[in-house]
Amino acid sequence: LPQRQIVHPNLEPAPRLLIEVQPAADLDHPAVVQPDLAVVQVGIQSRADRYTYLPSIGIWILVVWTVSHALSRASAAVAGAPDGNGDNRLVPAGPPAAGGRQALMFIAGAVVIVFSLSTRLQLSYWENTEKLMLHTERVAGESDLMHGALGGYYYSQGRLKEAAEQYRRGYRIAGDTWSYVVGMANVYAAQGKTAEAERLYRRALAAKPGPSHHFVLADFLQDQKRLDEARSHYLQGLAMAPYHAVARNQLGN
Repeated sequence: LPQRQIVHPNLEPAPRLLIEVQPAADLDHPAVVQPDLAVVQVGIQSRADRYTYLPSIGIWILVVWTVSHALSRASAAVAGAPDGNGDNRLVPAGPPAAGGRQALMFIAGAVVIVFSLSTRLQLSYWENTEKLMLHTERVAGESDLMHGALGGYYYSQGRLKEAAEQYRRGYRIAGDTWSYVVGMANVYAAQGKTAEAERLYRRALAAKPGPSHHFVLADFLQDQKRLDEARSHYLQGLAMAPYHAVARNQLGN
C-alpha cells in the first residue's frame, strides 16, 4: 500500500492533521495476531495471553490518539467562532483545556489502579504450578493437561500419592496418551515398586516405540544396575534420535 495522508477538510492547513500509514504498519497487526488465529499451530494450546502482547500495542496507540484528538477538537470547539459566512471552521486549539486534562488524568489513574489490582490477583494464581492448575480447573473444568502438570509438580515435590492420583485422572480423560503411563511408572519407581514400574515402562514402549520411551526404560534399568539391558535401550533410542545429548551422556556413564 502507498503512503497515505489524511487532512481534515474543516481544519486550517496549518497545523494539519497528518497520518502516514506505511506498508509494514498495515501488515503488522495481522502478522502479530497470527498465533492466536491458529491458522498455523504453534503449540498444543489454542489461545494464550502472551499472544496478545504485541497486538495490544497498536490497539492502545489507537486509543491514545483517538482520545487525544477528541479532546483537542473539544478544546477547538470552545475556542472556535463562526466566520463571516456562518461556517464554523475550527482551528485546532492545541492541548486540551484544563478541565479535559483533569478528566483524562482521573480516568488514566482509575485504569492504572484497576489493572494493578487485576495484576496482583493474577500473580497470586501464578505463585506455583499447583495454584495455577487448580485455578484452571475452577475456571475451565478438568483436563488431562491440567492433571498431567499437577502430577509432574507433585512428583517433583515428593508428594507421590497425589502425583499418582493426578496421573490416573489424566489417563482416564486422555486414554492413549502414554505420558501418563510413564508418569505412573516414575511414581512406582520412586515408591520402590520396581515390578509395577517396569511393567508400565514396557507397556508404554510397546504401545509407542519411540526414543523417549526407550530412554526412560533405560534410565530405570540403569538405576536397577541392569546395565546391559539399559545399554541396549539407549542404543535403540539413539538410533532414532542420534543427537540426544542426555541419552549419550547416560550411555557414556
